[in-house]
Order: sequence, then structure tokens, then C-alpha cells
Amino acid sequence: MAISSEKVKHGFVISQILFELSEAGFKVNVQGLENRSAYIVDVANGDGANCKFAIFIKLSNKRRSPWGYSFTEQHQNDIDALKKECGEVFTLLLNHDDG
Repeated sequence: MAISSEKVKHGFVISQILFELSEAGFKVNVQGLENRSAYIVDVANGDGANCKFAIFIKLSNKRRSPWGYSFTEQHQNDIDALKKECGEVFTLLLNHDDG
């Protein structure tokens, strides 16, 4: 089974977030959701304090800027639902390999 370019790029971004949080001493768990662009990240420190936030990743495969990203009504509803569940949502805009 081939891994799509989209999954490779999402995986790289998520791995960087996990690495940085882990290096800072946090325990991190990432949950992928039905929406292939949405992830929930649970973070815990050694003192038992926990936080949760969501990531919504948009990808543009356009070779050069300006890169375009579409946010359909469904995307907006998904982001609203993530905000209600997690409190914080970070939208990450990924472009092609130029820039």
C-alpha cells in the first residue's frame, strides 16, 4: 500500500510537534479523526497537568506562491466542532516544496 503525499506531509508536521513537545518533557498522544485533516493532541506533564488542542492541516500542492487553501463550509464546521471539544485549534497551512 502506497503512502500518499498528503499523509507523508501530515506525518512530518505531526512528528515535529511530537518531537518538540517530547523534548520539552511532555507526554503526548495524537488521535487522528474521521476528517483526514483533523487531529487531537493530548499533552501531559510530569505534574499531572493536562491540556488538549486540535490541529487542522490544509495542504496546497501548487508549485509556486501564492498558495491557495480552500475552506469549505464543512471544513469550517469541522473547525468549530474541534474548538468546542478542545478549546484551541491550530490551523496549519502547508505548501509545496518551494517556500
